[in-house]
Amino acid sequence: MGMRAGLLREVISITAPVVTRNDYGDEVTTYEPFATTRARVVFRSGSRGDINHEVQNPYTVQFLIRTHLDINPKMLINWRGNSYRIITINYEQYKQQQTIVGEVVNE
Repeated sequence: MGMRAGLLREVISITAPVVTRNDYGDEVTTYEPFATTRARVVFRSGSRGDINHEVQNPYTVQFLIRTHLDINPKMLINWRGNSYRIITINYEQYKQQQTIVGEVVNE
C-alpha cells in the first residue's frame, strides 16, 4: 500500500547548504532553496529545558514525503516559519515515502 496523497496537506521547503569563502578566506555556510514539496507533518515530542541558563523548547516533528527527492541530513526543512535540522531519514520504498525526523533549530 502506497502513500495516500490526501494526507499531504502541508507545504514544506527544503534548503541545501552551500559553502563559500568570504574576503578573508573563511568558509561561510549559507542555505539556498533546494525544493518545495507537500508533506504530512506529525508532532513527535517536545519539552522545555534550561540549557546554559537559557530556556529552550526543543521539539521534534516527523515529515512524510514522497521518495522523489534526494534529501540528505545536511539540509534544513522550513515549515511555518521554523527551520528544522534533519535527525534521521527513513526510506520506505515499498510505501513510496520518506519519513524524516527533524528538530527545531533554536536561533
